[in-house]
Amino acid sequence: MTTRLLPGDRAPGLRLSRLFNQRQPLFEVTFNRLSAVVLWNAGCAGCLPAVGEIAELGAVQNVPCYGVAVMVRDIERTAAAAEMGSQKAIMALEERPSAVSGLARGWVTRHWLEASGQPGLPAAFLIDGRGVIAWMGDPAEIRDVLPALANGTWDIEAARERWRAAVSDDEIAQLRIVRDVTDALVGGQVTTARELIAGAERQTPSIISDPQFNVLKLQVLAALPDCEAGAVSHYVVAATRFPEDERFQSSLAAIIVANFHKNTTALRTVIDHLSVFDARSADGADSPPDGSMQVWRWLFLAEAQALAGLNEDASVQLKQIATLLHSDDLPERARRRVASEIARITGRMEPLTQRPREPYEA
Repeated sequence: MTTRLLPGDRAPGLRLSRLFNQRQPLFEVTFNRLSAVVLWNAGCAGCLPAVGEIAELGAVQNVPCYGVAVMVRDIERTAAAAEMGSQKAIMALEERPSAVSGLARGWVTRHWLEASGQPGLPAAFLIDGRGVIAWMGDPAEIRDVLPALANGTWDIEAARERWRAAVSDDEIAQLRIVRDVTDALVGGQVTTARELIAGAERQTPSIISDPQFNVLKLQVLAALPDCEAGAVSHYVVAATRFPEDERFQSSLAAIIVANFHKNTTALRTVIDHLSVFDARSADGADSPPDGSMQVWRWLFLAEAQALAGLNEDASVQLKQIATLLHSDDLPERARRRVASEIARITGRMEPLTQRPREPYEA
């Protein structure tokens, strides 16, 4: 059974390594009155505003707010961000990992964020005066929950069952596995990442239904020496498993075009799977695509076509992408990057006279 955190469980406690905005020694947090904990990171645009809103609300109702920075890789940047945050919150840094951790997953990350099954930041918790988790979720919901907690009408058991139904044990396990593998990859421990993937597939077979796990597995296989056949085999299966997920298909394609320039089987699978989204849109089968995602999908498609020797197709695709450089849908910074990618891919294309076009059926 996966160890997890639910409403109704005793709060794990806050293990902190630094206070950012308090002129006092580090202290042990005691939840002896209704309190809020909001987890944040300096790389999350919406995090500090969320901490500030909860701190302001808590100040009115005598509810202390702890804004705990998690997965921090640049401590001084985080400290500077905390100084710009609400002075009504206690801004702190989680206890740092003692072992090498590419994602800097500290004690609070593992025992609060990952144990609760919240996939991203900000993530919030309300703890009652007994030290019991009363609620967890999106900080925006706290405004509606606090009054019920304050007047004693909040049903913790109902909150527990809602959260258990919303996030399964398998999802908690998968989240941790994905984080473990990502951690190893970011830290350059590719062999460890491979062992984690193999163990996960044995112990949690449902992990194969997680798109992010499939992307990570391809990244790991692509990074290992003498593993091209296994990587391509996994790619073909994974791409077929999630045919309608445009973001997933683009993520897989990016790994293939970056690592397997000469593998025609993989490149043509990329072309097949990325082209199908345009065919669906033309038939009116799909809702309007995400403009940014569409641009990057087209870039990966063009590069796969160029690498496969389909220069005419790649040229047509690049011209189509170029028309978007004048679109207001793309910010200026994105337009510059797309223009740079067009130039890079164009530079990779061999003249048609040097490389005969191979027969190809999409």
